[in-house]
Amino acid sequence: MEFLCAACPRFLCSSCVTEARYATAVVRLCPACGEPCQPLGKVRSITPFWQDMPGVLKYPVTGWGPVMMIFYAAIALLAALAPLGFLLTFFLLTYNMLIVQASAGGRRSLPDWPDFTSWWEIIGRGIKAVVVTVVSLLPLIAVNVAAHSMSGGMIRAPASWLDVRAAASLGLPVVLAQLLAALFFLFYYPMALGITSVFNTIAPILNPALVLKAVARIPKEYAWVVGFFVASGLVEAVLSFVLEAGVPVLGRVVASIGWAYVTFVQMHVLGWTLYQTEDRLNWDIAI
Repeated sequence: MEFLCAACPRFLCSSCVTEARYATAVVRLCPACGEPCQPLGKVRSITPFWQDMPGVLKYPVTGWGPVMMIFYAAIALLAALAPLGFLLTFFLLTYNMLIVQASAGGRRSLPDWPDFTSWWEIIGRGIKAVVVTVVSLLPLIAVNVAAHSMSGGMIRAPASWLDVRAAASLGLPVVLAQLLAALFFLFYYPMALGITSVFNTIAPILNPALVLKAVARIPKEYAWVVGFFVASGLVEAVLSFVLEAGVPVLGRVVASIGWAYVTFVQMHVLGWTLYQTEDRLNWDIAI
Protein backbone atom coordinates (compact mmCIF):
# COMPACT_ATOMS: atom_id res chain seq x y z
CA MET A 1 0.00 0.00 0.00
CA GLU A 2 1.30 3.41 -1.01
CA PHE A 3 -1.43 5.90 -0.09
CA LEU A 4 -3.75 6.63 2.84
CA CYS A 5 -7.13 8.32 2.64
CA ALA A 6 -7.58 10.03 5.97
CA ALA A 7 -11.27 10.65 5.37
CA CYS A 8 -12.39 7.02 4.95
CA PRO A 9 -9.82 5.93 6.25
CA ARG A 10 -8.38 3.24 3.97
CA PHE A 11 -5.03 2.21 2.50
CA LEU A 12 -4.74 2.23 -1.29
CA CYS A 13 -2.20 1.15 -3.86
CA SER A 14 -1.07 3.36 -6.75
CA SER A 15 -3.37 1.62 -9.22
CA CYS A 16 -6.43 2.19 -7.02
CA VAL A 17 -6.23 5.96 -6.60
CA THR A 18 -7.50 8.36 -9.21
CA GLU A 19 -5.42 11.29 -10.35
CA ALA A 20 -6.63 14.85 -10.80
CA ARG A 21 -4.57 17.73 -12.11
CA TYR A 22 -4.88 21.19 -10.60
CA ALA A 23 -2.71 23.68 -12.48
CA THR A 24 0.73 22.04 -12.39
CA ALA A 25 0.04 19.78 -9.41
CA VAL A 26 -1.15 16.18 -9.58
CA VAL A 27 -3.40 15.09 -6.68
CA ARG A 28 -4.26 11.49 -5.86
CA LEU A 29 -7.90 11.04 -4.87
CA CYS A 30 -9.65 8.26 -3.05
CA PRO A 31 -11.99 6.41 -5.48
CA ALA A 32 -14.55 5.89 -2.69
CA CYS A 33 -14.96 9.39 -1.24
CA GLY A 34 -13.03 11.61 -3.62
CA GLU A 35 -10.84 13.09 -0.88
CA PRO A 36 -7.08 13.63 -1.40
CA CYS A 37 -4.80 10.78 -0.35
CA GLN A 38 -1.52 11.14 1.47
CA PRO A 39 1.51 9.18 0.25
CA LEU A 40 2.93 6.78 2.79
CA GLY A 41 6.63 6.80 3.62
CA LYS A 42 8.65 3.79 2.68
CA VAL A 43 8.55 1.09 5.31
CA ARG A 44 11.92 0.62 6.88
CA SER A 45 13.21 -2.89 6.20
CA ILE A 46 15.73 -4.10 8.75
CA THR A 47 17.18 -7.59 8.89
CA PRO A 48 16.90 -9.09 12.39
CA PHE A 49 20.30 -9.73 13.91
CA TRP A 50 19.83 -13.52 14.05
CA GLN A 51 19.44 -13.50 10.24
CA ASP A 52 22.59 -11.44 9.79
CA MET A 53 25.09 -13.14 12.10
CA PRO A 54 28.10 -12.45 9.80
CA GLY A 55 27.34 -8.73 9.98
CA VAL A 56 26.80 -8.90 13.75
CA LEU A 57 30.01 -10.83 14.39
CA LYS A 58 32.15 -8.48 12.31
CA TYR A 59 30.73 -5.39 14.04
CA PRO A 60 33.57 -5.07 16.61
CA VAL A 61 36.31 -5.54 14.00
CA THR A 62 35.10 -2.94 11.50
CA GLY A 63 37.26 0.14 11.02
CA TRP A 64 39.09 1.01 14.24
CA GLY A 65 37.25 -1.75 16.09
CA PRO A 66 40.27 -3.99 16.82
CA VAL A 67 42.21 -1.07 18.30
CA MET A 68 39.22 -0.06 20.41
CA MET A 69 38.80 -3.63 21.66
CA ILE A 70 42.44 -3.75 22.78
CA PHE A 71 42.11 -0.37 24.46
CA TYR A 72 38.87 -1.42 26.16
CA ALA A 73 40.48 -4.63 27.41
CA ALA A 74 43.52 -2.72 28.66
CA ILE A 75 41.30 -0.35 30.64
CA ALA A 76 39.48 -3.32 32.15
CA LEU A 77 42.75 -4.91 33.27
CA LEU A 78 43.99 -1.61 34.64
CA ALA A 79 40.70 -1.05 36.50
CA ALA A 80 41.37 -4.20 38.52
CA LEU A 81 44.73 -2.82 39.67
CA ALA A 82 44.29 0.94 39.93
CA PRO A 83 43.35 2.47 43.31
CA LEU A 84 40.58 4.42 41.57
CA GLY A 85 39.52 1.53 39.38
CA PHE A 86 35.84 2.39 39.75
CA LEU A 87 36.40 5.48 37.57
CA LEU A 88 37.77 3.32 34.79
CA THR A 89 34.88 0.89 35.29
CA PHE A 90 32.44 3.78 34.86
CA PHE A 91 34.25 4.63 31.61
CA LEU A 92 33.68 1.09 30.32
CA LEU A 93 30.04 1.09 31.40
CA THR A 94 29.50 4.45 29.74
CA TYR A 95 30.95 3.15 26.49
CA ASN A 96 28.69 0.10 26.64
CA MET A 97 25.69 2.42 26.91
CA LEU A 98 26.95 4.54 24.02
CA ILE A 99 27.16 1.42 21.82
CA VAL A 100 23.55 0.57 22.66
CA GLN A 101 22.44 4.15 22.06
CA ALA A 102 24.27 4.43 18.73
CA SER A 103 22.98 1.05 17.54
CA ALA A 104 19.44 1.98 18.59
CA GLY A 105 19.83 4.98 16.30
CA GLY A 106 20.67 2.73 13.33
CA ARG A 107 24.48 2.93 13.44
CA ARG A 108 26.38 -0.21 12.35
CA SER A 109 29.83 0.88 13.51
CA LEU A 110 31.35 1.57 16.91
CA PRO A 111 30.78 5.06 18.33
CA ASP A 112 33.60 7.32 19.44
CA TRP A 113 35.00 7.11 22.95
CA PRO A 114 33.36 9.21 25.66
CA ASP A 115 34.96 12.62 26.10
CA PHE A 116 37.78 12.10 28.60
CA THR A 117 37.34 15.66 29.82
CA SER A 118 33.69 15.09 30.80
CA TRP A 119 34.28 12.82 33.78
CA TRP A 120 31.13 13.92 35.56
CA GLU A 121 29.08 12.79 32.59
CA ILE A 122 31.00 9.50 32.50
CA ILE A 123 30.45 8.97 36.22
CA GLY A 124 26.77 9.83 35.82
CA ARG A 125 26.24 7.26 33.07
CA GLY A 126 28.35 4.73 34.95
CA ILE A 127 26.22 5.10 38.05
CA LYS A 128 23.09 4.59 35.94
CA ALA A 129 24.54 1.36 34.55
CA VAL A 130 25.33 0.18 38.10
CA VAL A 131 21.77 0.99 39.19
CA VAL A 132 20.41 -1.06 36.28
CA THR A 133 22.52 -4.02 37.39
CA VAL A 134 21.54 -3.70 41.06
CA VAL A 135 17.82 -3.35 40.27
CA SER A 136 18.00 -6.43 38.04
CA LEU A 137 19.77 -8.37 40.82
CA LEU A 138 17.41 -7.27 43.61
CA PRO A 139 15.41 -10.53 43.68
CA LEU A 140 18.61 -12.60 43.94
CA ILE A 141 19.95 -10.29 46.63
CA ALA A 142 16.68 -10.58 48.55
CA VAL A 143 16.75 -14.39 48.35
CA ASN A 144 20.31 -14.61 49.65
CA VAL A 145 19.79 -12.07 52.43
CA ALA A 146 16.63 -13.87 53.54
CA ALA A 147 18.44 -17.23 53.45
CA HIS A 148 21.28 -15.91 55.62
CA SER A 149 18.80 -14.38 58.04
CA MET A 150 16.79 -17.60 58.39
CA SER A 151 19.96 -19.58 58.98
CA GLY A 152 20.93 -17.30 61.86
CA GLY A 153 24.15 -16.34 60.09
CA MET A 154 25.57 -12.86 60.18
CA ILE A 155 24.94 -10.89 57.02
CA ARG A 156 28.13 -9.15 56.05
CA ALA A 157 26.60 -6.61 53.71
CA PRO A 158 27.17 -6.13 50.89
CA ALA A 159 29.65 -9.00 50.42
CA SER A 160 27.15 -11.74 51.26
CA TRP A 161 24.30 -10.37 49.16
CA LEU A 162 25.47 -12.40 46.18
CA ASP A 163 26.92 -15.30 48.17
CA VAL A 164 25.01 -17.81 46.10
CA ARG A 165 26.93 -20.88 47.23
CA ALA A 166 26.46 -20.27 50.95
CA ALA A 167 22.76 -19.54 50.55
CA ALA A 168 22.24 -22.56 48.28
CA SER A 169 23.65 -24.85 50.97
CA LEU A 170 20.45 -24.25 52.96
CA GLY A 171 18.42 -26.56 50.73
CA LEU A 172 16.40 -27.07 47.56
CA PRO A 173 13.79 -24.30 48.19
CA VAL A 174 16.58 -21.72 48.33
CA VAL A 175 18.15 -23.12 45.16
CA LEU A 176 14.84 -22.90 43.32
CA ALA A 177 14.32 -19.34 44.56
CA GLN A 178 17.83 -18.44 43.38
CA LEU A 179 17.11 -19.97 39.98
CA LEU A 180 13.94 -17.91 39.57
CA ALA A 181 15.80 -14.78 40.67
CA ALA A 182 18.58 -15.49 38.17
CA LEU A 183 16.00 -15.93 35.40
CA PHE A 184 14.51 -12.59 36.37
CA PHE A 185 17.94 -10.98 35.98
CA LEU A 186 18.41 -12.49 32.52
CA PHE A 187 14.92 -11.38 31.54
CA TYR A 188 15.00 -7.87 33.03
CA TYR A 189 18.57 -6.66 32.56
CA PRO A 190 18.87 -6.31 28.75
CA MET A 191 15.69 -4.26 28.31
CA ALA A 192 16.44 -2.16 31.40
CA LEU A 193 19.93 -1.43 30.09
CA GLY A 194 18.54 -0.64 26.64
CA ILE A 195 16.01 1.87 27.96
CA THR A 196 18.58 3.52 30.23
CA SER A 197 21.12 3.73 27.40
CA VAL A 198 18.71 5.26 24.90
CA PHE A 199 17.22 7.87 27.24
CA ASN A 200 20.09 8.28 29.71
CA THR A 201 17.71 7.99 32.67
CA ILE A 202 16.98 5.31 35.25
CA ALA A 203 13.43 6.46 36.03
CA PRO A 204 11.63 3.94 33.75
CA ILE A 205 13.58 0.90 34.93
CA LEU A 206 12.58 1.56 38.54
CA ASN A 207 9.04 0.64 37.50
CA PRO A 208 9.04 -3.03 36.40
CA ALA A 209 5.63 -2.59 34.77
CA LEU A 210 7.15 -0.23 32.19
CA VAL A 211 9.97 -2.63 31.36
CA LEU A 212 7.55 -5.54 31.08
CA LYS A 213 5.35 -3.42 28.82
CA ALA A 214 8.27 -2.90 26.45
CA VAL A 215 9.15 -6.61 26.48
CA ALA A 216 5.52 -7.55 25.77
CA ARG A 217 5.59 -5.49 22.58
CA ILE A 218 8.53 -7.38 21.07
CA PRO A 219 8.45 -10.85 22.71
CA LYS A 220 10.03 -12.78 19.83
CA GLU A 221 12.84 -10.33 19.18
CA TYR A 222 13.58 -9.90 22.87
CA ALA A 223 13.71 -13.67 23.39
CA TRP A 224 16.41 -13.80 20.72
CA VAL A 225 18.34 -11.03 22.48
CA VAL A 226 18.21 -12.80 25.85
CA GLY A 227 19.19 -16.10 24.26
CA PHE A 228 22.11 -14.45 22.48
CA PHE A 229 23.28 -12.80 25.71
CA VAL A 230 23.22 -16.14 27.53
CA ALA A 231 24.86 -18.16 24.75
CA SER A 232 27.62 -15.65 23.99
CA GLY A 233 28.27 -15.11 27.70
CA LEU A 234 28.67 -18.83 28.31
CA VAL A 235 31.03 -19.24 25.35
CA GLU A 236 33.13 -16.30 26.50
CA ALA A 237 33.25 -17.61 30.09
CA VAL A 238 34.40 -21.08 29.01
CA LEU A 239 37.07 -19.76 26.64
CA SER A 240 38.33 -17.30 29.27
CA PHE A 241 38.61 -20.10 31.82
CA VAL A 242 40.57 -22.29 29.38
CA LEU A 243 42.89 -19.46 28.34
CA GLU A 244 43.63 -18.23 31.86
CA ALA A 245 44.18 -21.76 33.15
CA GLY A 246 46.43 -22.72 30.26
CA VAL A 247 48.53 -19.57 29.92
CA PRO A 248 48.05 -17.50 33.10
CA VAL A 249 49.42 -14.09 31.99
CA LEU A 250 49.07 -14.07 28.21
CA GLY A 251 45.86 -16.04 28.49
CA ARG A 252 44.32 -13.38 30.69
CA VAL A 253 45.21 -10.66 28.19
CA VAL A 254 43.72 -12.62 25.29
CA ALA A 255 40.67 -13.46 27.40
CA SER A 256 40.15 -9.77 28.17
CA ILE A 257 40.21 -8.91 24.47
CA GLY A 258 37.75 -11.73 23.83
CA TRP A 259 35.52 -10.38 26.60
CA ALA A 260 35.64 -6.92 24.99
CA TYR A 261 34.64 -8.44 21.65
CA VAL A 262 31.66 -10.27 23.14
CA THR A 263 30.58 -7.17 25.07
CA PHE A 264 30.65 -5.02 21.93
CA VAL A 265 28.58 -7.60 20.03
CA GLN A 266 26.05 -7.95 22.86
CA MET A 267 25.56 -4.19 23.17
CA HIS A 268 25.16 -3.85 19.41
CA VAL A 269 22.63 -6.69 19.25
CA LEU A 270 20.58 -5.05 22.00
CA GLY A 271 20.64 -1.61 20.39
CA TRP A 272 20.02 -2.91 16.87
CA THR A 273 16.97 -4.87 18.07
CA LEU A 274 15.56 -1.72 19.66
CA TYR A 275 16.13 0.08 16.36
CA GLN A 276 14.48 -2.71 14.40
CA THR A 277 11.38 -2.70 16.63
CA GLU A 278 11.15 1.04 17.31
CA ASP A 279 7.77 1.33 15.62
CA ARG A 280 6.25 -1.21 18.02
CA LEU A 281 8.02 -0.01 21.14
CA ASN A 282 6.84 3.54 20.47
CA TRP A 283 8.92 4.53 23.53
CA ASP A 284 6.00 6.01 25.43
CA ILE A 285 7.36 3.94 28.31
CA ALA A 286 10.01 6.61 28.87
CA ILE A 287 7.50 9.37 29.52
